[in-house]
Amino acid sequence: MIRIVGFEPSTSISWLEPLIENSCAIFLSKRFRPYFKNYENKLFSLLPLDTMFEKIRNMQDQGDILVLASGDPLFFGIGRRFLKEFPKVQLSFHPALTSVQKACSHFGIPWDDMDFVSLHGKNEGSINRLTKCILEKKQFKIAVFTDHNHSPDILAKRLIEKGISDATFFVAEDMGGDSERFQEFSIDKAATHRFHPLNLVIIQGKHNRPIGMFGLDEDEFSHEKGLITKPEVRSIILSKLCLPSKGILWDIGAGSGSVSVECSLHRPGTEIFSIEQNPKRCEHIKQNIQKFTAINVNIVNAKAPDCLKALPRPDRIFIGGGITTDGLLKTCWDFLRDEGILVASTILVESTGALVSFFEDRSISFDIIQIDVRRGKRLGAGTYLCPVSSVCVFKVCK
Repeated sequence: MIRIVGFEPSTSISWLEPLIENSCAIFLSKRFRPYFKNYENKLFSLLPLDTMFEKIRNMQDQGDILVLASGDPLFFGIGRRFLKEFPKVQLSFHPALTSVQKACSHFGIPWDDMDFVSLHGKNEGSINRLTKCILEKKQFKIAVFTDHNHSPDILAKRLIEKGISDATFFVAEDMGGDSERFQEFSIDKAATHRFHPLNLVIIQGKHNRPIGMFGLDEDEFSHEKGLITKPEVRSIILSKLCLPSKGILWDIGAGSGSVSVECSLHRPGTEIFSIEQNPKRCEHIKQNIQKFTAINVNIVNAKAPDCLKALPRPDRIFIGGGITTDGLLKTCWDFLRDEGILVASTILVESTGALVSFFEDRSISFDIIQIDVRRGKRLGAGTYLCPVSSVCVFKVCK
């Protein structure tokens, strides 16, 4: 039998002694070793995991195996991995208090309505797990398992950049260790503080993100005069994108980022890359992200298609500018996932011709509509329907 036990250094190990005596090997982290000096001949390192699993398989015939982990092994712990590596009948789990329980008890925070996010050992893009939880509720309370790439100060800086200002960080450091500390910070203070590498953070706050709607007025956005997708056209673009509840969107030639922001308001679970080569326009995008708390929008200040290969493959692509750039359409089409959708808007004859030629040359069917927008404008005693824009919108399904 393999027994995966939640161990807390602050508690007596007397209750563990029968399990220790009946085990041929004990696997544990380096910081637990001082508590088991009397059993040195049985101790083996928990890391690297693949090496540990190989040793356990080789030693199973010799007797029971004891694995010491933190908290509850089945709550964002090593238990999930054991269930993948061994049949369930060979495993026995013994939970201790989780780090979340202990932190919430100290800070006096009820946790039955809390969301949980693990960024431990994840790549940079995984912060989208946190942003999704924040965006789903006006008032949020999230326990975050961190690592050196996602420490509380880094998370605070990222959230401030995205427009989150009303949040408190409750940080529990080195729980059960010699440097144990429990501290409360405003998001601004958390952004400038240095934390112990072993920590758990509970982020509690609220935001005033508007409910998703089609066609926000141009005046709602920061933008260069006239360089923004008109709200009537933007509404149709969003309808053509048929955004999934989660996935990846590339907004190429983003300009002010108005399409990215509205997509964010409708789909908080979608990770959006707003690609714009003009630094001044990227500043407009940044301001719009902060205003609308569009924290799942990532600014890419670079020229397409050169920068696209470094991004996650998209489920949706919107091209609002640069259509005639060499290689752009081919790169987008090659990287778009199967069953994905590409939408593009054009106002120039050359751009429209480039799209038609590209897809017809490959025998790829497409939909195209022309949108002529006119708005009422006072003229003398009457109202004149003044032309605002004429735009072609393409939709292609892969």
